[in-house]
Amino acid sequence: MGNVPSFASECVLKKDAYDACFNQWYDKFLKGESIENECQTLWYAYKLCVDAQLVKKNIIPA
Repeated sequence: MGNVPSFASECVLKKDAYDACFNQWYDKFLKGESIENECQTLWYAYKLCVDAQLVKKNIIPA
């Protein structure tokens, strides 16, 4: 995913963990070694963090 900053600074560690996992998984995927999403738990943790910040900043309703 590159060096795209997180929307919320509170979520940076979760984003970094997901990005690292995704990059490792994608390398395996390209080699035909994995098709299952190994990073789903990390993605949901990051998404929950971002969603909470969107609500906190009144960007989306609670």
